[in-house]
Amino acid sequence: MTGDERTQAHQADDLRARADEMVQDRTVRTPEELAALSPEEIRQILHELRVHQIELELQNEELRAAQEQLDASRARYFDLYDLAPVGYCTVSASGLILEANLTAATMLGVARVELVRQPLSRFVLKEDQDSYYLHRERLFESGEPQDCELRMVKPDGAALWVHMAATAAQDDDGAPICLVVVSDISARKEVEAALERERRLLRTVIDGLPDAIYAKDLETRKTVVNRADLDNIGAESEAAVLGKTDSELFPRDLAERYYADDRVVLESGEPMLDHEERLVRPDGEERWLLTSKLPLRDSVGRVVGLVGIGRDITERKQAQAEREQLLAQVQEQERLATVGRLAAGIAHDFNNIMATIILYAQMMVQSEALSKADRERASVITEQGWHAARLVEQILDFGRRTMLDRRSCDLLAHLRTQAELLGRTLPESIAIELEHGEDDYVVYADPTRMQVMITNLAVNARDAMPDGGTLRLSLERITVGPDAAPPLMGLEAGEWVRLRVADTGTGLAPEALAHLFEPFFTTKEPGKGSGLGLAQVYGIVVQHEGRIGVESRVGEGTAFSIYLPALNVRATETLPLDMSAMPQGKGETVLVVEDEEVLRFALREILEMLGYRALEATDGESALALIEAQGAQIALVLSDVVMPKMGGVALLQALREKRWETPVILLTGHPVNSELEALRAQGLSDWVTKPPTIERLAQALSDALHR
Repeated sequence: MTGDERTQAHQADDLRARADEMVQDRTVRTPEELAALSPEEIRQILHELRVHQIELELQNEELRAAQEQLDASRARYFDLYDLAPVGYCTVSASGLILEANLTAATMLGVARVELVRQPLSRFVLKEDQDSYYLHRERLFESGEPQDCELRMVKPDGAALWVHMAATAAQDDDGAPICLVVVSDISARKEVEAALERERRLLRTVIDGLPDAIYAKDLETRKTVVNRADLDNIGAESEAAVLGKTDSELFPRDLAERYYADDRVVLESGEPMLDHEERLVRPDGEERWLLTSKLPLRDSVGRVVGLVGIGRDITERKQAQAEREQLLAQVQEQERLATVGRLAAGIAHDFNNIMATIILYAQMMVQSEALSKADRERASVITEQGWHAARLVEQILDFGRRTMLDRRSCDLLAHLRTQAELLGRTLPESIAIELEHGEDDYVVYADPTRMQVMITNLAVNARDAMPDGGTLRLSLERITVGPDAAPPLMGLEAGEWVRLRVADTGTGLAPEALAHLFEPFFTTKEPGKGSGLGLAQVYGIVVQHEGRIGVESRVGEGTAFSIYLPALNVRATETLPLDMSAMPQGKGETVLVVEDEEVLRFALREILEMLGYRALEATDGESALALIEAQGAQIALVLSDVVMPKMGGVALLQALREKRWETPVILLTGHPVNSELEALRAQGLSDWVTKPPTIERLAQALSDALHR
């Protein structure tokens, strides 16, 4: 009810009260009293009655007018209430509809009488009832107005989206109720859904394009990005990019260059077309884009930002770089050849010096005139001398001065054996795959140098995959025609066997590739590599009239391709060792303790050939930890003498102090006749000089286990 309607109702009530008072104030006269009145008094009374009648008629007229106005006002109120564009409902605290206008009934497709005393939740879609109850609970708890968007359902099952706004109130008895306004927003929701479909379509289109597409505002903040642009930035989601400037996404030098180009477009209003941009991802990968930037204008033509389109031309740039690299490769091979000749000359002289040092050190070890401490010092000199001699061998391989025992060699059979050995020695997290065709893969090579080459590459791959990965060994026979472009610079026409050793490791930066085969160059941490492994591989390949190439991408891995001249003859067959004549194991577990990785691999393979199960440790400390964990399973310990952290003698003493009676065989590169009895007294089973023959090792193992 409006304010005017309430005023008119109050006026009508006042008129009725006045009429009642006048009737009550008039004195009622009896017939006797009337008879006693004089004519003048009677005329006076009649006059008063006529006046009173006139007043009553006027009051009645006012009452009728007020009632008509009240009825008209009420009719207007109910018309406005019922025909309002929104639905009105009065709902009790228990959720029952107490009153509802015609619009609410029409909106829900029911008669008004069917709404009253029904729970409002009956008309809320089941999936949205939790939202309805939550907002109703908040309304009565806080008394604050609540609103939400949900779906209501008609009796025929049709659903519509509504905006529901509720206000807390009280009825005439003071009981809590809520006044609910329901607005049909289905049309708005349909428009929003259509816009969302168009947005998804546009997003699908721009995300499906190979070109990077983005938009920036006047402050050069990213406002739109597609999937290709996210990939260039190295981001996983839009949230990590939107609202940020290039200074927050790229290195400073790149960001400053991008910003300068953006300002030119934003301030001039002119496009910048087809200029090359260098891009560096967070993982260090470099990409090149051919970029165009266009001003973005509003409806009145003002520049409000820019749109950028970048096409990846990395492969084109790489092809250009490869052409330049091929030219540099020829120069590099000439330089390495010069360095190799110099290194080999030095290595020969150095080898003679080391031979003298080792011989004298070995004689000092045997000298009875020296104390035990001096003999131990001489032993260390000897061991380090042999280590230096191995380094000299690597340098000689690089310088192509090693004497080779070349023969026809089936590289496939050799690679199968190496793959089996690597499968037993590399971490389980590294999968080994061997791929080959049905061709012959016979080359004229030194089998020992081939083993060294493959082992060095496998160890290099293992170090590049600390978290595991895949080591892929593949063989392929290829023919290079006289007029065909060779797959590697310097590869002559003819038949070749290509050995490819690829890993999925960390990869190498471009600047490292130029120095990869140089002696003493390494990308490993100090103390974790001599820098001679790949130099030795290079020398072995070149000494076999082969070629070697490398491909690497940071974060994706490295692949070495080795090309060796193919032979059209069968491989030379060598007679296998007569293993049946040697003592065999029965599955006993032998712990091999050796810090030299290649030798440790070889010892493990020999033990398994002899019927033993092998475990490995790189020094005495790790061996002790392994024995503590698996002591009952370990039948024998085969240990080197000189190792970092803890050598073989110290390991023997530690085992005996812990009352472990496990047989121990020590490996050494020099005789120790004077110390042998003392060590036997401590429980040493045997002592085998390095390098041991298979026959000697088999006999020592058998004697120690069955003594």
